[in-house]
Amino acid sequence: MHQLDGTQTVEGTVADAASGAAKIYKFSLSQLSDFNLVLEGMSADANVTLRDRAGNILQTSNSSGTTAELIGTTLSAGDYQVEITAANAATDYRLVLSATPDLAGTANNLEVSAATYLGGNEHDTASAVEFSPQRELVVAGNFGMAAVGTAAERSLLSATLNSAGQIVRMSVSGQEVLSITHLGNILQDMDVNRASGTIVAGGDFGVAVLNAAADQVLWSQDLGGEVKRVRSPTTAPSSRYTTKRSQFGAPRVS
Repeated sequence: MHQLDGTQTVEGTVADAASGAAKIYKFSLSQLSDFNLVLEGMSADANVTLRDRAGNILQTSNSSGTTAELIGTTLSAGDYQVEITAANAATDYRLVLSATPDLAGTANNLEVSAATYLGGNEHDTASAVEFSPQRELVVAGNFGMAAVGTAAERSLLSATLNSAGQIVRMSVSGQEVLSITHLGNILQDMDVNRASGTIVAGGDFGVAVLNAAADQVLWSQDLGGEVKRVRSPTTAPSSRYTTKRSQFGAPRVS
């Protein structure tokens, strides 16, 4: 059993539920700590359970599909174990565990703490940060260089792969870049629909609504100038989108 101090990442594979197999990771804490867990990178549904030394269940996360599993709590000094189970099919996964001494005796109420680099040695700016319904981190901004990662990269509308305006999708732990989408030379604002995951973005290209994977334009409109603020539509994009910005279902822009 190893002592958890800081952040540790483990990658592995868990067999399907029919095999009865589960992956167990044991760790110990030397003092009262704010504990966070992320299970991500799955190709099939998997769940995670946090147990104490005696095997009693402390917390579980059972999100459907490949949505990341999250657990955040405060734990006393002692021994613990994390149990990973697959639902219907074997799957790879990435398990990120972190523990921070809770010196004040109060939790910070943050499920995940992570940091990463975007852009390069140019003048980079982030204009908006959102979480998708699948718990992906979506960052919009203007980057002189593409984000670093083994991600799908594409350009939409009139943009090229050299266009600075980018929407970057990242895993919830911030350890994997999922995709990079170039939109124009200036991207001013972005919002994510909490129900559907569709993305609305505004900039020198006007306003555009993208699907949740940010690889398809569902609707767009060039308004003859930069759009500085946008707001996600309350309904999914459909044929009701027209050039009338006030039309019900269209994104709000300014």
